[in-house]
Amino acid sequence: MLAITLFYLVIAWLLVLSGDDWAWGGDIGQARLENHFDEYNGRYFGNIIEMIITRSIFARLLIYSFVNTGIVFLIREILDRKVAYVYCFLLILLLPVSFYSQTYGWLAGFANYNTSTFLFLLIIYFVQKNRNSFFYVGAFLFYLC
Repeated sequence: MLAITLFYLVIAWLLVLSGDDWAWGGDIGQARLENHFDEYNGRYFGNIIEMIITRSIFARLLIYSFVNTGIVFLIREILDRKVAYVYCFLLILLLPVSFYSQTYGWLAGFANYNTSTFLFLLIIYFVQKNRNSFFYVGAFLFYLC
């Protein structure tokens, strides 16, 4: 897991702002936040994460490495620890280049899709772990609605 985390730390460090990352990191992003993303894309969580990671390299390193390493961790946990971390990591690396570049190589894609994937896998993990608790599963289903 340490090697996977270091890999994502290096990738986060090397990523350069591209496309609309520049807008989110500047005055345009601030203006969008001030009007509550009115008539934009409705992705409040992803938009706020995008603003944070385009303005702070430290936050980018922490969030990017935590979320992406967390995805690997949760995949393994959901599979009942039957698959080694390295295979879960390699599975992600086998994604088509066009998909990988839009989610791991572009901060806006990461903020909107990887963070959502992490949270979705976290929900699956908690429901799987507590499937015998009607209250717990019901709370997550209510949250999803």
